[in-house]
Amino acid sequence: MTAAVIYLSESDNIRIMVKWKATTSAFDVAEVTKRSCLTELKIGAINIGKKELGKSSAE
Repeated sequence: MTAAVIYLSESDNIRIMVKWKATTSAFDVAEVTKRSCLTELKIGAINIGKKELGKSSAE
């Protein structure tokens, strides 16, 4: 299950932290501008999760 945490950073951008595997503490971060809509944020988080899940554990 992918979990996403969205918060405002000091630079007024919105940061998405995606924990893509329950067994690791690794997070991938994507930043978007405040003007982006919530739908785009959700799509961004999903894309990050898919990209990371597609990697092999040997990498």
